[in-house]
Amino acid sequence: MLEHLAVSSIILPSTLEITRAQNYGAAASQHQHQDRTVGPVPLAKAVCAPFADTDFHTLDIAPGFTASDFFACIGSCPERERRTFFLLMTKELFGIRDIIKYGLIFLGYPVSSSLYDNAMHLPMNQWLQHVQKSLGDFDLRAATKAGISVLGKLNINSGHNSRIHEIVTSPLRSQFQPRDYILLCRVSFVSAVFMNARHLGIPWHDLISFESKSPFPRLKEKLIQQELLDDGDEVTEQAAKMRLILKDYLKNIQPDLVPTQAQLTMPHHPTLDLIPWPKFRSKAITAVHSDPPSIDREDFCLDLLNDGLRCWGSANGSSLPSAAPWDAQNWEAAPWFLDKWKHLTDGRDGDEWKISARWWSMGARTSV
Repeated sequence: MLEHLAVSSIILPSTLEITRAQNYGAAASQHQHQDRTVGPVPLAKAVCAPFADTDFHTLDIAPGFTASDFFACIGSCPERERRTFFLLMTKELFGIRDIIKYGLIFLGYPVSSSLYDNAMHLPMNQWLQHVQKSLGDFDLRAATKAGISVLGKLNINSGHNSRIHEIVTSPLRSQFQPRDYILLCRVSFVSAVFMNARHLGIPWHDLISFESKSPFPRLKEKLIQQELLDDGDEVTEQAAKMRLILKDYLKNIQPDLVPTQAQLTMPHHPTLDLIPWPKFRSKAITAVHSDPPSIDREDFCLDLLNDGLRCWGSANGSSLPSAAPWDAQNWEAAPWFLDKWKHLTDGRDGDEWKISARWWSMGARTSV
């Protein structure tokens, strides 16, 4: 397991500077993305999480930790470490819960499997409250920085096989097989949006900065400005070229990722461009720009990073798992996510609920 390698072989001083880095390849092959291991034996006994409280509306937001803090921790690392960290997140299908988990272990806190698993059933801030109640007072920023720093300093074996590569190699089947023969393949939110970012030509570093801006409004604005420079009915060569480039670009985008009017006209984070639910994208962008905003951008981002949304693929047992993260039908939202952010969907009769319910019926949320 990754934490076994890291805890036993990497020293993490209080300054969070790692003095030794180990080869990642061996750990990755053992991880298998179903890590349920309690922290190292020499630590105090593992603390079990309280039973998941589904009434998350009654709980206050975990004090002092925001999405901005998470991205600030990433930004404080050198570029090479940021890139390594991000690649590990995408290759190993990590979410923010994994980063905090490893950070806590490296700082000496015991993390039980039940406490870790509970994150998939709760909004991020509610889970953080449970973690703080279970482990006592600790600095969430320090734990996050520890997880990022340790992963960022690991050496990735160039021969390590990425699950991302395996997942996108074979096309998704058009028809689902009977449930008895389906093998579900989970793709984390970060991994799925990274694949869609590559499709849209959005650089990876724009995904790890909280202040990044989508390229779509800028493209629209440039086209409008160029058309205003046209003399009467005469279309300049540059304006015509820009229109052609934009038209060709949009034509090559997968249908569910084609930008909506809201994406073309309102500034927003590029991550929203990478969710293949057009109505959801538009409503989220509009909600951020409403006066006052109808969603908390920080809270919304943390829930996305906690795999409130994620992508699924399938396999028949004799072939590699396959998934197409640009297809709306392959995404699924957690029940708690749809309940908490229901004003961004069309309710239980909307596509988001119906698509998610289909995946739930095949056990998507029972195989965390």
